[in-house]
Amino acid sequence: MKQQRSVGSLQKQLNMLVDDISVNEKATEIYKKQISKEIKKFNPKDIKNTFVVEVKYTIWQRILKTLGIN
Repeated sequence: MKQQRSVGSLQKQLNMLVDDISVNEKATEIYKKQISKEIKKFNPKDIKNTFVVEVKYTIWQRILKTLGIN
């Protein structure tokens, strides 16, 4: 008799666990979609942490670089 009660209570706990897992999975999917939407809204130029500095060489510097002197 006692075993039947414990099996019943274990089955009940197992069902509760399965329900909680499904609720958590749904919440996780919703959160993933929300974060994905927020990331897509960002402008890529705003998040770059490296600055591209364009170096402009003079004609003389280009010649020296081509000749391998500099």
